[in-house]
Amino acid sequence: INDTSSIQSRRPFPIYGIIQQVDGVVKSNYHALNLKVTQRFSRGLSLLAGYTWSKAIDDASGIRSSGGEQSIAKWDWDLRDERGLSQFHTAHRFVASAIYEIPFFATAPRFARGALGGWQVSSIVTAATGNPVRIGVIGDTNGIGGEGNYPDATGISPYTDAGWADRFWNIRAFDNSSPELRY
Repeated sequence: INDTSSIQSRRPFPIYGIIQQVDGVVKSNYHALNLKVTQRFSRGLSLLAGYTWSKAIDDASGIRSSGGEQSIAKWDWDLRDERGLSQFHTAHRFVASAIYEIPFFATAPRFARGALGGWQVSSIVTAATGNPVRIGVIGDTNGIGGEGNYPDATGISPYTDAGWADRFWNIRAFDNSSPELRY
């Protein structure tokens, strides 16, 4: 469609900008496996470790966008293209903690044990995979006044070996030359 009229003139209510309807039509699911190990050793040492494997999938993670998620769907009438990993998805999470009761005053006189005993040293370590990253939009190539369209994948890996912040993505992995027209 080669409509050369302005986007604003094609809106059903031209005095308004983008109208966003909030509706409960999105779908989501969450699957997880949790493992927990706890061990109390003699002499005041306790260890606790937990691991979670999970997968969170949805059509939209929230009303307000965060972390690269768009707040308006690419196609309002078909949310299948929006389905994917949730913005808050964390596939692997490992947490371990240790508590050690300091025995310095175990044999001290009762007054010293009461005043200075019962101290502990503890530590917590957390390791987790990162949240999904959405590739940015390439502008309103459909000319419909939306937030923008996604680039097409070319089949080349989007990851580089550079390890530099300004070369994190391989830009040859994305093609923004052909607008998606699907009416």
